[in-house]
Amino acid sequence: MSLLQAVLGFTVLAALVTVTPGLDTALVLRSTLTAGRRAGLVTALGISSGLLLWGAAAALGGALLLATSRLAYSVVSFAGARTWCSSGSA
Repeated sequence: MSLLQAVLGFTVLAALVTVTPGLDTALVLRSTLTAGRRAGLVTALGISSGLLLWGAAAALGGALLLATSRLAYSVVSFAGARTWCSSGSA
């Protein structure tokens, strides 16, 4: 298998996984079909709010970890984050 075939195979598989509906889509559809349009909208808003809170908590946790742990900051800096940010690309 060549590199091009491997990349194309991965791309096709990644595209299929991306467009496949997940559990949140099934939950919204079930709520809409069983309880009506308003319930589906409320379910979708609840899922979106949960995702926003989860993302904010993860970002805050990562920032606090980097601020309080010299080792974690060193690992991230060694991985190239500090170089990328100081190069003017941010």
